[in-house]
Amino acid sequence: MRKKSAKEIAKERDEDMFMAEYALNGGNATKAAMALWPDLEYSSARKKGHLLANNEEARQRFRKRINKQSEREIMTVKERQEVLSDIARGDIKASIKERISAIKVLNNMDAIGAPTMNVNITVEQKRQMAQARIDELLGIEAGEKDGVITIECTEPDSAADSGLDEVCDSAQETEEVD
Repeated sequence: MRKKSAKEIAKERDEDMFMAEYALNGGNATKAAMALWPDLEYSSARKKGHLLANNEEARQRFRKRINKQSEREIMTVKERQEVLSDIARGDIKASIKERISAIKVLNNMDAIGAPTMNVNITVEQKRQMAQARIDELLGIEAGEKDGVITIECTEPDSAADSGLDEVCDSAQETEEVD
């Protein structure tokens, strides 16, 4: 790999500074160029800004440097877990309260002991839910239209599914009395 000349290094530095200014001002290439090179006339700043903003090599290099910088600044999940584990085990000097806190944070990171949800329902709502489930199991469909309640009874797919020999009596079957 060949070494970069001082001119190439200076050019890359200027491109990086331009990209940073370009990103900070919301993507206005002319303003970025004028901020870095205040002696430029507007038309020259516009041309230079356009060329630099569309320089894909400079953009990629800038993105790569920004990503590398953020990787250095942010601990990975594994690094955080290792530090918390060291605290929890007592490898790092910490009080009992801090050790317990570290364990709680580790549990939250692993979704262990996640908070539970309490749902409050009335007795009537519970009855309605139970009745709906019973109707579902028995194959009963109920509906209400214009104040008239209709109940339709259907046979389940198989009697073994419901555990019942008969689910519904047919409305057409009648008992004859002599």
